[in-house]
Amino acid sequence: MSQAAVARMERPGANPTVATLERLMHATGHRLELTASENGSPVDESLIAANLRFSPAERLARFTAWHRRVGELARAAKETEGQRVVRPLGEPLKSRGAVARERCRLQRGD
Repeated sequence: MSQAAVARMERPGANPTVATLERLMHATGHRLELTASENGSPVDESLIAANLRFSPAERLARFTAWHRRVGELARAAKETEGQRVVRPLGEPLKSRGAVARERCRLQRGD
């Protein structure tokens, strides 16, 4: 195989066939071996299995609670946009009114 052919294979975007790769490997005294392995799932199947242990009613209640919590987080993010807010882990989110009162208190310097 010529140096020009090897250079073409080294270019970005080169897409050699298996036959071409075999010829390149043979030219260097090697043999091409291809193997296939199972690709890992991007889904955490243990979480699915854990959730399936709950009844449909329990899963719905858990979903509803998470949905409500995400809504609270979205509202808190919108209300505090542009501000740095630090909340201790586990402390419940404040209502809109409480956030507004806290903002006013901070602005006054109380």
